[in-house]
Amino acid sequence: MCKRVSVALIITMSLSAAVKIEKTQYRGWPNCYRISNGEVELVVTTDVGPRIIRYSFVGGQNMFKEFDEQMGKHGEPSWQARGGVFQKQIARRKKFLESELAREEQTLRSILEEVGHPHHEAAWMVGLMIEQFKTELKWLHKVARELPLRAAANNPAYAGTGE
Repeated sequence: MCKRVSVALIITMSLSAAVKIEKTQYRGWPNCYRISNGEVELVVTTDVGPRIIRYSFVGGQNMFKEFDEQMGKHGEPSWQARGGVFQKQIARRKKFLESELAREEQTLRSILEEVGHPHHEAAWMVGLMIEQFKTELKWLHKVARELPLRAAANNPAYAGTGE
């Protein structure tokens, strides 16, 4: 065990020696940090976040979607989905719902074993919860599929957000 830890430490130290961190600006955000090992780079901003706003090969295309109308902005009156926030929320919610669904399905099995039939208010109520979880999971799957199509509002002034 100690040998593995030593090898991992030596590898980590040799890798980290090649990493360069520099303060920079990125697309209008002045408080950013570029972290690079010479092959790939991350740009982290503290202006909105902190959050990773760029991941790419050095000089290459950003793997994260950039919404030009949001770049360099902060303090908007409405919430803005930046840098994978929405995707992370979807993933967290999906994990939670799957866990709750499994728990409620186990609860329903226990109820059916105890009462001996499905025509009981406890079975109906737990069945309702199960259907709600399944419906939301279906909806999350649909939203995740459509995320690449996300676009700014066509009529932002109508909503009063000025998006």
